[in-house]
Amino acid sequence: ESDNTSREISIGLAPSLASTILGALDDLIGYPYGCVEQTMSRFLPTVIVGDVLKKINVPFDEKKREEMPKMVKQGTSRLYELQHQDGGWGWWSNDETDPFMTAYVIYGLTIAKNVGYPVDDNKYNLGVSELSKLLVKNNFKSDDWHKHDATTTAYMCYVASLVSNPDIKSIALKKAIEISGNKEINPYSKSLLAMALKNLGNLQAAQNIIRGLEQSANVENGKAFWKGKTWHYNWQDDEVETSASVVKSLIVLGGNKDLISKTINYLLTKRYGDSWYNTRQTAMVCYALADYVKESGELNPNFSVRIKVNGKLVATKTITKADVYKEHDKIKIDSSMIKVGNNEITI
Repeated sequence: ESDNTSREISIGLAPSLASTILGALDDLIGYPYGCVEQTMSRFLPTVIVGDVLKKINVPFDEKKREEMPKMVKQGTSRLYELQHQDGGWGWWSNDETDPFMTAYVIYGLTIAKNVGYPVDDNKYNLGVSELSKLLVKNNFKSDDWHKHDATTTAYMCYVASLVSNPDIKSIALKKAIEISGNKEINPYSKSLLAMALKNLGNLQAAQNIIRGLEQSANVENGKAFWKGKTWHYNWQDDEVETSASVVKSLIVLGGNKDLISKTINYLLTKRYGDSWYNTRQTAMVCYALADYVKESGELNPNFSVRIKVNGKLVATKTITKADVYKEHDKIKIDSSMIKVGNNEITI
C-alpha cells in the first residue's frame, strides 16, 4: 500500500575495481591522534594508500596527495613518542609492551619505508629488535589469548618476513613452521603464515597452506569467504578482514583464480557506500584489491554493459582502458518502471 512514486532505485556502475578503490581511498587518509591504536588507525591506512598509489599509479586528488607526507610525518613522530624504552609499543607510552602492537607499528613503519617516506632508522631498528625478542618468547599456546593467540604470532611472523634483518627472519621461519603444524589455527593465521613462509623462502610449505585454504572456503552464490573461529568480535576473527587476508595470500601465491574472483565479489558486497565497516577493514580490503587489480589485467578492460529493469533496457555502456579510473556512473531508474512486489534488475 506504499506510494509508488516514493520508490527509488539507483544503480552505481563502476567501470573497474580500480575506480572502486579510488572511492575508498578518500576515506582512509587522515591526521593521526591519541594512543598507539588510534594513531595506527590513521597512519597505517595512509601509508597503505601511498603504497596502493605506487603499485597501480591511480589518479588521486593532488591536494590530498600533497598532504599525505605531512600526515605520515605526524604519525611517525607520534609513534616515536609512544615507543617504550625496550623498543616496543603498548597502547600508551608507559604501559606494558604488547606483541601485537609492536608488530602492528613495525608493519606500518616498514610499509612507510618501502613507499619512500622517511623513517628514523634507530627507532625502527630498536623496534625490530624488540619484535625479535617477543617472537622468541611468544607462546601461542598460552591462556592469555590477548597477547599470545596464534593469529598474533602468525602476524608477528608475517611482519618479520617483511623486514630486511636476517636474524629476525631466521626466528620467524622457525616459529612459522612450528605454528603451521597446529590444526586449530584460523584461516587468518594460515593466510599470514603462507605469505610469511613464501617471503622466508619456504615456498612448498606456503603452497601447502594455500591448498588447505582453498579447500576450506565457504562458497555461496558466486561468492567465497572465510570465517573466524570464535563467536566474539576481534580482528583475528573478522570475516571481511580474514577474507581480505586470504585472497591476498592466494594472489601472492598464485592460488585458484576462480576462487580469487569469487572472494573479490564477496568483499565488494560488504561495502557501506564507498568504504567498509571501519578504517582498518577498508585499508586491508583496499590492499588486497590493489594486488588483484595489478595482477588481473583489470587496468586494460574491453567489454560492454547492458542494464535492464523488468525487461526494459535502461542503460548501455562500453568500458575501455580510458574508463578505468572514472567515477561510478549513477543510473537513476524512473519510478514508473518500478512495480509493486518483485522487480528484476539484469546486468
